[in-house]
Amino acid sequence: MWQIISVTLLVALLLNSIYPAILLSSFEPLNVFRGITVLAIKDTYLRKGLVVLQFTISVILIASTFIIYRQMVFIQQSDPGYNRSQVLSFALPFSMRREKRVDLMETFKQELLAQSSIESVIAVNQPLVNLGSMCTECADWEGRNPTFNPQLAQLSTDDDFFKTMQPQMLEGRWFQKDRTTDKHNFILNETAIKELNIKKPIIGQPFIFKGDTGQIVGVVKDFNYKSLHEKIGPLVIFNNNLWHSYLMVRIAPKNTAAGLAAIENIWKKHLEDTPIEYHFLDDSFNELYKADQQTANLILGFAVIAVFISALGLFGLAMFTAERRTKEIGIRKVSGASISSIITLLSTEFVRLVIIASILAFPIAWWAIALLTVSFQAIRAAVANPVESLRSE
Repeated sequence: MWQIISVTLLVALLLNSIYPAILLSSFEPLNVFRGITVLAIKDTYLRKGLVVLQFTISVILIASTFIIYRQMVFIQQSDPGYNRSQVLSFALPFSMRREKRVDLMETFKQELLAQSSIESVIAVNQPLVNLGSMCTECADWEGRNPTFNPQLAQLSTDDDFFKTMQPQMLEGRWFQKDRTTDKHNFILNETAIKELNIKKPIIGQPFIFKGDTGQIVGVVKDFNYKSLHEKIGPLVIFNNNLWHSYLMVRIAPKNTAAGLAAIENIWKKHLEDTPIEYHFLDDSFNELYKADQQTANLILGFAVIAVFISALGLFGLAMFTAERRTKEIGIRKVSGASISSIITLLSTEFVRLVIIASILAFPIAWWAIALLTVSFQAIRAAVANPVESLRSE
């Protein structure tokens, strides 16, 4: 931010120094009486043009700030498709053997559920807010074109996920603890059903994922498992505890302090030499949009500076105009013109300039925001490492 501000100030100083220098060095007395500058442009037109330019930039920045603010409000108020309130996540040490980690996670879960301050606990392979677990060439189903290998998001969780996170089922059911076959069954989101072109009836169809054969037992309504900047993609949900590395805990309302204390005590009981690191889903969600918030603050700062500079320019132009039209104003007053009519006469010209600047600025700001958003995603996709895109877990 300071680099941008420094460069802006440097350019402004240079421009404010160069123009007077060129103007004075090419001074021709006759042009003063003609009102012509070094660029052979009428002074009046140049002044008005600069005012319009200043206000156009100001309005663009103000409109951009407003648009980004509305986007941030939309993000904060949008429904991600699940209930993330009062939920935190923490990982067990990744250095731990997988079988030992599975047993310890079950122990954690039972001991946490015994606490009155804890509502529910689930095990997952990754936190839900920013799921980065993806694979390609890892699924097969009836009617699949052999050359069609889409990238699939993969979420491994348990039978308590539905009760804890409260997603919406469109068809079928969630995993059930008393059904051992559910260890090999799958739930797909609605985007997966569409993009994989799975024909009806969906429930009961065979599905192969990561070498495990089972059936589709449910279709869940799309929920955001990544940033809202990204389109919801196909998601496969399965129930394999060997994948689980994180616990997600919902703390009872108004029991945050007691819930955190319970989690830390149970952690110290089993992993005394390892510090716990937990993150609330709301905080992780907000962290995804930290850059957006910083951009909004930066644009707001430039908007304030631009409005101030534009106001100074308009004030200077008003003073100059009033000074040049002193005799005209005196004649009008002697002729009976009221103060309000004189103010209207002098103000109309400047209001017109501001309106012109606004007409120019609003579409520019709108399209600029849209273009920056699309360009960001396009550049990100273009520079992505193909090895990462094609990698399977």
